[in-house]
Amino acid sequence: MCIEVNICNTDDLLPVLKFLRAQLPESILPWQLLTYVYSKVVAREDIYPQVFVNHPTEIKCVIILYSTPGLVHNWNLIQNYTRNVAVVCDKEYTKNILIEMLTKCVPWNQKLMFCATEHHYITSVIEQFIEEKKIGNYEIWTYIQFELDKNVFMEKLKTFPTTVPQGVEMRPLKPEDAYFIIEADDYKSSDLYSVAQIQFCIKKLCSVGAYRDGKLLGWRLLQYDGSFDMVYTLSEARRLGLASLLSIRLTTEMFKMQERVFGHTALNNRKSIGLAAKMGFHETDRYTAGRPPALDSTQIKQLDLTIQQNRSATAAELLSLTHSNTTEHTIQRYRLFLGNCLRKSLVKVKSNNRNEQKRYQFAAVHYLANIKKYIFEDECYVGLRNTQQILWCKRGK
Repeated sequence: MCIEVNICNTDDLLPVLKFLRAQLPESILPWQLLTYVYSKVVAREDIYPQVFVNHPTEIKCVIILYSTPGLVHNWNLIQNYTRNVAVVCDKEYTKNILIEMLTKCVPWNQKLMFCATEHHYITSVIEQFIEEKKIGNYEIWTYIQFELDKNVFMEKLKTFPTTVPQGVEMRPLKPEDAYFIIEADDYKSSDLYSVAQIQFCIKKLCSVGAYRDGKLLGWRLLQYDGSFDMVYTLSEARRLGLASLLSIRLTTEMFKMQERVFGHTALNNRKSIGLAAKMGFHETDRYTAGRPPALDSTQIKQLDLTIQQNRSATAAELLSLTHSNTTEHTIQRYRLFLGNCLRKSLVKVKSNNRNEQKRYQFAAVHYLANIKKYIFEDECYVGLRNTQQILWCKRGK
């Protein structure tokens, strides 16, 4: 069974939101997207959503089709553009109900992009379905989903730097900034972004930009699906802490308009992972290629402590010390997400024990002597050897 929900009727939409809330945090993006639609933050004509369920009341699976804001201008044209697809399914019913709904609800004859799909149970079913039906080529990108607890953020806020660099002004973005943004970070080469979409987010949601003498230096936006996204700083304005300041200000505004703050980042995006960890975000979905989370919360805490106690340890050594049943690559990934970064160890010149003993002896014998009677000549030969030792430490330390 595949039933389309009348999203104009709030009574029909409420059971869907209730089901999606029960599936949190895996369902956070489709839940927030439909919450925006329900509260009219995002209008139906902005994204042209279609919501399908397996049953009007006993919901076990939800498929949401929607367009990117600014891309489609009429319901009759949605088939000509990429449709985003969000899928949430109770894991006990994944194989049977999901396959039926994929067959009946998804328009496979047009370009599709599956968004924020849970990898452990759902992605593998979709992959198998596409291969069996010989639908065509597809690509899968794996992202980390992270979320920020409001209480954690409020505590972190007490320690965050709040001083804006001299000559820099922080304020909401203007719609005309979208043209500069799309060019500056080459977003135009991606199907995910457009000038119209960025302008939509600036006008209807919250955003923040850093300006100097009227020139935009950096920005951060809230996306139409409720996710924390698009942080960028021009090369000329880096190392000023602007990314952190922009993120803090946007997060503060986001908590005023929505219950949960979340985002996604690629597995290899070390800067975003580090910034998320610094702000107090925690991962809510680490499933990749059908595998469950590699480490639980207790193991993550143990790994963090082991890293602090063994700063120069390699991923292989950490794996051995923690006795974790995982891989070196996973240990490396967790280490980055915990906010650690590479630093060269400091080389300090220290005298040996023999020289120190001679100094103490001379001082003990001559402590009453007239120092003006002595001429001191201190020759010191120091040999330094670069050990190339690399240490891991938290950012800012």
